[in-house]
Amino acid sequence: IAVTKASLTMPGEYKLEVNGKTKEETEKKDEVETENKVLVTTFKNYNVDITTNFVVSGISSTTSSKGIIDQVNQKEYLETTTSSFGFVVSTNKSYTDFKSGITYTSQPYSENIWYKQQGTSQMVDLNVIIKQINTMKNVTKIADNHYKIKLSGDNVSGLTDSANLDSSSLAGNVEVDVYITNGYITKLEYDFSTMTNELSSMFESFTTTVLFSNYDNAGSVNIPNDVIKNAKS
Repeated sequence: IAVTKASLTMPGEYKLEVNGKTKEETEKKDEVETENKVLVTTFKNYNVDITTNFVVSGISSTTSSKGIIDQVNQKEYLETTTSSFGFVVSTNKSYTDFKSGITYTSQPYSENIWYKQQGTSQMVDLNVIIKQINTMKNVTKIADNHYKIKLSGDNVSGLTDSANLDSSSLAGNVEVDVYITNGYITKLEYDFSTMTNELSSMFESFTTTVLFSNYDNAGSVNIPNDVIKNAKS
């Protein structure tokens, strides 16, 4: 702090006041903020298990994707199986690099043939859900570990893309049940029955369940060099 005095003959008086908080007051404030925060906001990685079921004109289809979401390196690895009427239709693997914006997908039933395309879509954006619950915007608390939130079609683009739907054509809100354990999201249940345009009449049922586990212990995702080098455009 620098103090200057313009006059060399007239005396001057200065008063300096410092306002602050004691260590005890600061620690108490931090404790209150921690108690009010519903969800943990930072983590390195986690395992994901996504199951989507829908029935169109009596034809049922189920898509199951299991893998790792690597938050640190911004990469995703999934093994996906699609079945209809109980019979497996296709299986494939995929790597997504959100930094470069490239997705690598194996040819169904073949682990040696890979294709790459510009464009990525994260299946579930946890940051959107975490922020919404921590701010309690469009959120209904069902129990201490159960919340119901409303998301727009833009917020579920990753899931609708995986089901070959155009999220921009969705109207209204999508209801999501969020289940929490020790500050971490462990399960999401999406109900697409509240869509309010022509798509709603097409689906006799359309639901998605997402399970999360092994936060910070799922490991990192590294895309093999062979996949990057040999993938076809």
